[in-house]
Amino acid sequence: MLARERRKLILPFLAPFLILHTFLFAYPAIQALPLSLMDFSGIGENMRFIGLANFEELLTDKDFREVLGVTFRFAIFGGLLTLPAGLYFAVILNQEGLPFRGLLKLIVFAPALFSVIATSLLWMQIYNPAIGLLNEVLGLVGLGNLQHIWLGDRHSAFWAVIVVILWHSVGTYMILFLAGLQKVPREFYEAARIDGAGNWSCFVHVTFPLIWDVTRVLILLYTIGALQSFIWQFVITRGGPAGSTETIGMYLYAWAFEFNLPRWGYATAVGVVILILVMTITIVVNKVLTRETVEY
Repeated sequence: MLARERRKLILPFLAPFLILHTFLFAYPAIQALPLSLMDFSGIGENMRFIGLANFEELLTDKDFREVLGVTFRFAIFGGLLTLPAGLYFAVILNQEGLPFRGLLKLIVFAPALFSVIATSLLWMQIYNPAIGLLNEVLGLVGLGNLQHIWLGDRHSAFWAVIVVILWHSVGTYMILFLAGLQKVPREFYEAARIDGAGNWSCFVHVTFPLIWDVTRVLILLYTIGALQSFIWQFVITRGGPAGSTETIGMYLYAWAFEFNLPRWGYATAVGVVILILVMTITIVVNKVLTRETVEY
């Protein structure tokens, strides 16, 4: 009876979101399926049914495979840096009695307050080879031999964008991890200390197992966002140099809006592939990371 009453209470709060989700996501996604089967330039009514030809072309498109590889590189390396960094700062700032803890939280979280566009433009100036702060500092400290055209070299451009994403995102994940850490009872740590556990043992055997549900959700959120990554690369490098930072989202945008002969049918097929890819990876990752809930 109580569960039924709760469901009746929850539904009115979910209804506005479900309505928006239906019209802004579900309906366009369903509408994209028939368009992906068409040869359509997006202009006029010259729409011609071609079946699965767009998807067959995608499978043999070398450029598509390359941008797919770049997208996965951003997802993997970005995740391996951003999530552990966010957890590290959360663990440090979760300590009681830490001096200036509030100020340190603000310093770590502050970059997340800037918009993605503003952050991208700021770092473009930092990376500027002529007047940028990075090269200037390297010159001042006697490391002029390390000065570089950071966004103009295909080997450094990828990592330059990763640094920007890391700088902007760590604070957000730090706050989310911190929310999970603050739910762990302090008595568990006291008991572990009595048994002779050090900081690392406390983290491995107490902290990490008890915040695993939070960690799993954040891994899923980061994976979904990384596979749809677009704005960072579009603003900072436009996918260059030589496609070294071009993601699958930028590839879709190029076919829809940038080429002299846009192909909306083909671009929509790319969008459908992104949707299937994100859904599949989300389900697999969620299945792999699901563990028995630790109750406390």
